[in-house]
Amino acid sequence: MPSFLNSDCPLREILSRSHCDVALGVHEEFVDIAVTNWLLALLTYPGIDSGSVRNRREFFAAWASTLFFEPSRADDLAGLAPQGADPLAFAQFAVEELKQHERAKAEFFLSSVGGMKTLANANSFEHYCSEFDKHAETRRRIGETMTLLRAASIHHNRGLRGGASLSKALDFVFGADGINLPDAMKTWTAWRPVAHFCAAYTYLWNTRITWKDGGFPDGELGHFFQTALDFERWGLSFTSLRAKSALLSVDQLWSVDDGLAQLPNAITKFGPLPPKTLDTLIKRRVPPR
Repeated sequence: MPSFLNSDCPLREILSRSHCDVALGVHEEFVDIAVTNWLLALLTYPGIDSGSVRNRREFFAAWASTLFFEPSRADDLAGLAPQGADPLAFAQFAVEELKQHERAKAEFFLSSVGGMKTLANANSFEHYCSEFDKHAETRRRIGETMTLLRAASIHHNRGLRGGASLSKALDFVFGADGINLPDAMKTWTAWRPVAHFCAAYTYLWNTRITWKDGGFPDGELGHFFQTALDFERWGLSFTSLRAKSALLSVDQLWSVDDGLAQLPNAITKFGPLPPKTLDTLIKRRVPPR
């Protein structure tokens, strides 16, 4: 199965803390930002086709281009000059040093996706942020489908005719937004490779309160990936009563690399579904898949 780290961007090189620290002074927090932006690219273009590969690389290149440093005017740095130094000369020197340092950092990340050639074909970073936002509702529905299905399989498998199934969960979540089951199934198929990421996002959103504007846990990137890994393992093992295969497919899944989840196993808890939700699932009796 394709790995998150070794998909089509060599993030393993980026995640080499010693290489980053020695070469560029890139701290762990900054590397986490790079990983987060690659995840954003994957959650915007989740496919395994060549077009999605290209779009992800250009998304990441556009983000890396934002690292090219545009310092304040030299006058603004003059006040930082050491005692006895020429303030203007110091400021001009500082600006050039900062430019070179930040440019090297940006070029390091750009090199992982083809360098300036990839950037030349990319849209603005704002464009990709807009594209990411366009899929927010889809990611929410995919995440809610997987978390609802997991809770139903734990607590209500016997109470539901045919047991807990993907089609029941899809019909409930997508149907609430007026989307019919065939269209919901098409969306699930397209987003299935990243369904565990969507589920982790949904689960953490509903159970934690510290979140960044970008939507990922503040200072808890590792915990996010650990939760995604928990959903990945469950999805690969869960098969509804009449299904021919597991919920997730090892052949079409952006697997969470162990290097991104070096924490104790995530503790995920799922209580029974609310009575109204359960009643709706029972009454709909969607044919299990």
